[in-house]
Amino acid sequence: MNKKMNKEEMLELVDKSLAGIKEGEIIEGEIVKIDKRGVVIDTGLKSEGIIPISEFENAKELKVGDKVEVLLENMEGEDGAPEISRQKAALTKIWNKIEDSYKTGSAIEGRVSKLVKGGLIINVSGVEAFLPGSQLDIRPLQKQEMKELLGQNIRCNVIKVDRMRNNIVFSRKSLMEVEMEEKKEKLFSKIEVGSVIDGVVKNITDFGVFVELDGVDALVHIGDITWGRVSHPSEVLAVGDKVKTKILEIDEDKQRITLGMKQLVPCPWEGVEERYPIGSKIKGKVVSITGYGAFVEVEKGIEGLIHISEMSWIQRMNHPSQILTIGDTVEATVLSIDKDHEKMSLSLKQTMPNPWDEVDKKYPVGSTVMGRVRAFTDFGAFISLEDGIDGLIHLRNFSWARRIDHPSDVLKRGEQVECKVLEIDSRNHRISLGLKQMSKDPLDELKESCMDKTMKGKIAEIVDKGIVVNIKQGSMNFTAFVPFSHLAKAPKEISDEYEKDDVLELKLLEIDTEKRRIIMSEKEN
Repeated sequence: MNKKMNKEEMLELVDKSLAGIKEGEIIEGEIVKIDKRGVVIDTGLKSEGIIPISEFENAKELKVGDKVEVLLENMEGEDGAPEISRQKAALTKIWNKIEDSYKTGSAIEGRVSKLVKGGLIINVSGVEAFLPGSQLDIRPLQKQEMKELLGQNIRCNVIKVDRMRNNIVFSRKSLMEVEMEEKKEKLFSKIEVGSVIDGVVKNITDFGVFVELDGVDALVHIGDITWGRVSHPSEVLAVGDKVKTKILEIDEDKQRITLGMKQLVPCPWEGVEERYPIGSKIKGKVVSITGYGAFVEVEKGIEGLIHISEMSWIQRMNHPSQILTIGDTVEATVLSIDKDHEKMSLSLKQTMPNPWDEVDKKYPVGSTVMGRVRAFTDFGAFISLEDGIDGLIHLRNFSWARRIDHPSDVLKRGEQVECKVLEIDSRNHRISLGLKQMSKDPLDELKESCMDKTMKGKIAEIVDKGIVVNIKQGSMNFTAFVPFSHLAKAPKEISDEYEKDDVLELKLLEIDTEKRRIIMSEKEN
């Protein structure tokens, strides 16, 4: 037979049911009323608790009978009712979840809410965690890149948690490293050298681009992007570009993959000799200028060098930039091709007539020419006959009799001078000119008019093998040599009979125009 419980029995039963519930725990309750005071929750305790309606984000959707989780802060408040909080229950659950993630090493997701000094603030359902910049990515990110993450949901590992100090530190980098290793293992298991694979340009540097292959970064070196000249990868590619690549190298020990793009198309140097035969003319664009020449792009991937010596027949230059500029379109003649070393030599000047081919006709040997003194050297003077055509007057061709130490002793820069063409070497672009040849050799004149004649000579010097004399004959002054054997007196001590400035009667015996030597005799007189 059933009997009714009295009040004491009911309270005892409630106390027993509450024995396992502790303050600070999360318990489930049921909404029994919604009024101006708030939301009334029956949690199975001795009395109902009330939560401000502001703690519910979806207040308009609440209805009696809904189940909610709340944090039991106090079994009995000042009014005897339990103190409960839905918000604190949610925060506690989040903290518990974060602590569990820290213990197990599992990832947790949050929203990037703020950019602060040193990193980002990540909001995990109302709980804020700090993500240092050094733990944000595998590679360092710029401030602008960090700003672009604002508002995004990202997954991170928990590397530090302290609920008492409300301190949580996240790492996205460690999670990315693990994910990267997993992706690498998967990728390395299915790729091989020579495979063609699609990717997306992820990053651009001075030395190449990094292409993402199924989440793994691989490098395309700048020299493997295209067969053509590239100063910087950004001239050809941009971040986000989808590219087709070929695997050139796989280093599993270092976990590196090297890719190539140009290897997917034929090398332009194949068949280059047939397309550009030696002696043919090509048109190209100047893409680079150095001190020794200019590089001309003949087609993408093929460049030829115009050496500075092949730029002009006549123009003198210290640097190729004096006649060429990057971007110029030029016509040149193919001189040579070295396909193995991918080199082509070109000539600019050989597309034009060589003025030196006509030099021997314009300036025949023996002809008299007029030119301008352009430059001096220690051995002579360069005479400009026309633009780019110079002749040289060597020191030995300045004067028949006078010793010239430097061409400036006789000529002035810019001076117009008449001279004779002595020799032409068209192949080596040389013309030999003479100044003294504009008048007759005085030794020839002396030979013609004074051979075997007696003349007076004044002793200038007594040397080991004879006497040097100075002779004046009409308008001519010259120096001659009298061997000891041709002196009239031959004493043991020559100085006993011959002294400087003595005048001797001498006869002209021999003239050697090549060696510029005159021999005279006192004995034959």
